[in-house]
Amino acid sequence: MCILQLSRDNFKNSTLSTWCLQFYFCHLETAESAQIHRGMLIMSPGFKNGSYLLIFVSFICHVESFSTQHLHTALFRTNRLQLKLNAVHKKEQVDSTIISWSPQDLDKETPGYPPIPQDDYIHQYQKNPDLWPIEFFILPYRRQNEKESSQRKIPTTQILVRKSSNGTAKYGLGTGMPLTRWLASSQVLKENMPQGYKVVEPILTFDAKNFPEFPESCKESSWKYTKIEVQVDAFQYNPSLKDEELENYAKSIQQELLHNLSQQIEENKNDDSFYSQTISIIQSFIHKSNCVAAIQGSLRMSGLFEYTGPNNISKSNRYVNLDETRLDPKTIISDKMRIYTMFPQMPDPLPLPSTSSQELTEEIRSRPMMMEKTGRDPHKDKYGRCYTHISTSNVSNTIHGIYLCMDVTDLISDSSFESDDIDIPPALNPFGTERIDREWVSLEDLKVQDYDAKDETSKISTIDPKATFISGFIVRQLVKEGIIQI
Repeated sequence: MCILQLSRDNFKNSTLSTWCLQFYFCHLETAESAQIHRGMLIMSPGFKNGSYLLIFVSFICHVESFSTQHLHTALFRTNRLQLKLNAVHKKEQVDSTIISWSPQDLDKETPGYPPIPQDDYIHQYQKNPDLWPIEFFILPYRRQNEKESSQRKIPTTQILVRKSSNGTAKYGLGTGMPLTRWLASSQVLKENMPQGYKVVEPILTFDAKNFPEFPESCKESSWKYTKIEVQVDAFQYNPSLKDEELENYAKSIQQELLHNLSQQIEENKNDDSFYSQTISIIQSFIHKSNCVAAIQGSLRMSGLFEYTGPNNISKSNRYVNLDETRLDPKTIISDKMRIYTMFPQMPDPLPLPSTSSQELTEEIRSRPMMMEKTGRDPHKDKYGRCYTHISTSNVSNTIHGIYLCMDVTDLISDSSFESDDIDIPPALNPFGTERIDREWVSLEDLKVQDYDAKDETSKISTIDPKATFISGFIVRQLVKEGIIQI
């Protein structure tokens, strides 16, 4: 029997390629002669959340009453042998199995963590609200009827998602349309602007060194980001993208959203919480005329309101009709709209703007291994703020997100289709006609909920959803608040 007591000294020293830890070995087969002796444990980097990925262990035990033949060296080779410490770091083990998130004040210090510095980028965003990126998301979901649910006896609420295109997770909503965001200034100078966007006037820039992941080696040669925004007439240039009916629907959503935000501000006029400040910040952006284009772009990306004819030739019918009572803008905004601030797990260090796409892809792939090696917490930043998702190097992924949930249960008509996937609207980019496959995926498969087959009930999952679904934590919160019915 072995009793191991490990010291955590130097666990987070990233300069070590292996960790050398002191341990104590107690041979208890002959209890009367058992004594504790010091040895050395050599481990490959694999410390993670209170358990240890054991690749190589060599231990020497010498018990005084034993002869030298009891000098032992044991070698263990395994791909996934974990040495679990039940008595040591018990709290960390609990934290590693229960992964949760709820809306948080990103400008507030967390007990037990270092204070947030005054030059922190969130502090600066709060002082100058024009710095905040703002983005719209359409979140379609469906619930199968009672008969189907009774036959299947499994949870049947599903989200319409697409395979993630950037490698940070398996699935994403694919409907995010920025109203305003950051772009590397070098791209602006090259006039390499995203279609439908223009530089904010007056010009607004932000230095990369304000982000905590900024590389120490680049302090003398920082770079900047320039604020850009969607153009008012973003959908007017291409005749095939013009859709007056969809544009009018977007205008109605804007008006209802402004009314809703004004009500919230009036009701909470003496509240200076982070959320109340967020509402005021968003209202200042929603007032702008280009807001309609951002809403229209997100609606378009959802595919829900795309025409159902082959190659978009027939414009007689949409996947979902805009006049559905359930999708009335007033109902959507009053009952199905929520605002959350997304806080991403960024690359650390932040890659230079000149980094190639291949290198960026490799960084995402290798990030979990590097976090284990350096001891970086995959769930929180150094100040205790919880990550909502895994991000690329896009600094605009710290955003105020406006989520419009749409219950399309039984609303998608299949009368004009012949294929088996006729009820699945395509994903589109806002200014293109290429159709990208989507799929309906259950809340369980998205790590939003766990299903207990024993009592046939579902509960909020405690498994980390970030690598499975970019919006996993957001959808969990929507379920908790009853915005998405199950």
